[in-house]
Amino acid sequence: MPSPQPLDCSHPECEYSTPAGCPTWDLIVTLLNQHTQSVHGGTVSNGSVHQSSKLEKLPRPVFNLQMNEAQWTFTKIQWENYIGQTQVSDATKLSQLQAACSETLRQRVFDTGLYSDLTTPTLF
Repeated sequence: MPSPQPLDCSHPECEYSTPAGCPTWDLIVTLLNQHTQSVHGGTVSNGSVHQSSKLEKLPRPVFNLQMNEAQWTFTKIQWENYIGQTQVSDATKLSQLQAACSETLRQRVFDTGLYSDLTTPTLF
């Protein structure tokens, strides 16, 4: 059986073509997908390029004892945006929230004697 014909990149103004002599269609599709991902930031499906959007990860906000009410509210909004970037368990949310607190705030919470009882992000 003869080798499949090379495929051209469907991205406008791109002159890439899969190499001649690739033995299988699977290899041709793999090569074209690798090219499209590395050069154009997307993948090929059914002959068309699908761009993948990769956003920069949001920084974890920091809560501290010196915040006024407006700063606390603003930081809480930033926290909701940060933790909402991906689906995570409540245990992960809790550890991320604890890490988002300054050392002095974590110490103050610990000093209340309730630290071990604060087992969910809501309670914390």
